[in-house]
Amino acid sequence: MKSKLLFSLFAIVLSISMFSCKEKSTLEEAEDHTEAIGLTIYFNNKPYFKVINAQIDTTISKDFVVPYQQELTFEVKFITTDGDEVVPTESSKNFSWIIDDTTLVKASLLTGERFKFKMRGEKQGTTLIEFRLNHYDHPDFKTPKVPIVVK
Repeated sequence: MKSKLLFSLFAIVLSISMFSCKEKSTLEEAEDHTEAIGLTIYFNNKPYFKVINAQIDTTISKDFVVPYQQELTFEVKFITTDGDEVVPTESSKNFSWIIDDTTLVKASLLTGERFKFKMRGEKQGTTLIEFRLNHYDHPDFKTPKVPIVVK
């Protein structure tokens, strides 16, 4: 009888500690994890290009335009599920892209920056680009392939 009571007490304490730890972990992950539904790319502190819910916001621009033989510097902010624009603070987050034809456009992150980048139009034409918010080595968010135009 005494061993059954001790076993039951042990099981209750173990269950409580497991559930309370799990709940804390979930809260910590939610606080530390940027969930994006879109992004806005800024040039000279003004919106330049925006994608939200996998759609281009054509009120800003229907294409991402990079001038021929010119280099522009951009900053990206991600749109959260609440509609806020944020620059992720988690060290595990970074920004990247995939350009279909890299002979048209050269792009690179600014030195020491994770969410500021520069692009230069190398050849006139149109290709596609996919922007990504990565968590370590995998994307947590990516846009559909959108037009990038060099003119």
